[in-house]
Amino acid sequence: MKISKSQQNLKNISFENVSLNDFLSLENNMNLPISLFTNSNCLNTLNKIIFFDTDFKNVELKAIESLNVLESIHILYCINLNSDFIQQIISFTKPFKLKSLFMKTKIQIRLLESLLQKSCDYLENIGFKLSMYKSGQLEPIINQCTKIRYFELRRTNNQMSFPALNLIKNFGKTLNYLSIEFCRYSHVSSNDIRLTSSNIFLKLGEILPSRLEYLSLSLMINPRDFNTFLFKIRNIIIKKLLIENLMKEGDLMPYIKEHVMKEKRVRYLAINGGVSENDIKEF
Repeated sequence: MKISKSQQNLKNISFENVSLNDFLSLENNMNLPISLFTNSNCLNTLNKIIFFDTDFKNVELKAIESLNVLESIHILYCINLNSDFIQQIISFTKPFKLKSLFMKTKIQIRLLESLLQKSCDYLENIGFKLSMYKSGQLEPIINQCTKIRYFELRRTNNQMSFPALNLIKNFGKTLNYLSIEFCRYSHVSSNDIRLTSSNIFLKLGEILPSRLEYLSLSLMINPRDFNTFLFKIRNIIIKKLLIENLMKEGDLMPYIKEHVMKEKRVRYLAINGGVSENDIKEF
């Protein structure tokens, strides 16, 4: 904290892996080190705040409104984004310029709706576990956000695969980075993972924008579905393509060689497993 206060012309600040209440004794019983934002070193220079894996329990955010040139706030995998936290944001007289929201835990749907209504003009990056919510809950809320560039989707299931695809479709031409990750958990059956992955692959190629900077897929990939997917995206330019096959069977390389390497539509390619030294040289 003393280091932050001593900085001149501070432009960016990041809180990582902390409970903000840990700073109580350093801030004369104020709830949060964000009170340092009222310091003259920050008022007219600080333009970016990043919260990563931060605990917002009993946090007072009002000092953020004192910042005159703040351009973006990024909330990444934080906890206790509860009613008290979001009500403070709603009460701001200035815009709450939330640029990134990656959810580690579920935010109640009414609170999430209020938060996005306050921030939808600024939000560009969003990620969450789709299995946190029921089908039909998220689409009307997130579709308010018309500037989404980065979408990270984790732990979906077969019931939620079509709502997920609808979100991707509705993000339209603004979408530039897409990550779909299906980590395997003991309470999810292999059949559900396979079916979800298949549904995503069969439809995803029809709704992607014409150009992507980044596409990362970690799914149970059936080679036949993968071949169909690559054929459907044959006219899409992808700068970075990352593939992880959670199904430890089936060879994807023949289809990658045919549709990706031969056509040279991907600049950077990363594949987890099943790649030989000759394959790398060929690429």
